[in-house]
Amino acid sequence: MKIKKELGQHFLKNQSIISKICNDHSADFKTRLPHAIIEVGPGPGTLTKELQNFSMRSGVPLFLVEIDAQFRDQLNSLVPSDNIFWKDALCVDWEEFVGNKVSVPCRQADETAARVVWLVANLPYNISVPLYLKFLISPSLNYLTLMFQKEVGLKIVGDSDRGCSSLSVLTEVYMDCKQNFLVPASSFFPSPKVDSVVLSIKRKSVPLLPYSDFLSLEKFVRKIFQFKRKQIQKVLKHFFTEVDIYQVLQQLEIGPNLRAESLDTEKILSLYHLLAKRI
Repeated sequence: MKIKKELGQHFLKNQSIISKICNDHSADFKTRLPHAIIEVGPGPGTLTKELQNFSMRSGVPLFLVEIDAQFRDQLNSLVPSDNIFWKDALCVDWEEFVGNKVSVPCRQADETAARVVWLVANLPYNISVPLYLKFLISPSLNYLTLMFQKEVGLKIVGDSDRGCSSLSVLTEVYMDCKQNFLVPASSFFPSPKVDSVVLSIKRKSVPLLPYSDFLSLEKFVRKIFQFKRKQIQKVLKHFFTEVDIYQVLQQLEIGPNLRAESLDTEKILSLYHLLAKRI
């Protein structure tokens, strides 16, 4: 096996961690199984083996999306070749993928949610954020179990010591997210220089904003967190020069000297609603 640094490859070798990942969302799946499991970036298939065991026991199909064809033999021995897609996950239209590949049994056709999909991934550090944003904006991906570099993962859950971030705000609007467990660097081959964290994520049945607002909201939160150490009034004045920012903050009962990272998602959404049309 050749490790390709340009793909950010670090493969799990800790069986205890693998088992924990594959038991994520188990409480939800006791009452209702997913219609499909998707693993992104399976590599040599160490995590895939356990997911395939779940697939075989439950009758839930497992799909793999992998960019590195050197693992073709290993993955073909675990999953039917028709269920393996040799693609860059960043280039996949996930709504189209689920719509075309995931079917719902006739006996379940009358259920409110047509498809329930569980996506699992040990995300390459170098593309973890853009890939996560693609998952976030794809409503068909209902359950996510994702491993991130620790620093990025804590930004997503809104680490209490650091306050909120653009990623934690976007996540809270569309998802319920919690830190599942930390993963030491020694759990991988080759070992990365930093530890990782596994997040357990479940899509909200009713998001705080429509998905049509996602790109506008993303642009807005990136602006206000661009200078996160500056006072919120100064940041907003920098981007919204024609608005009486002090009056806006007063209207929303936001202290002008606060920083963006100290605001909660509700306050940030209130700012968004008042200023979004001026982005």
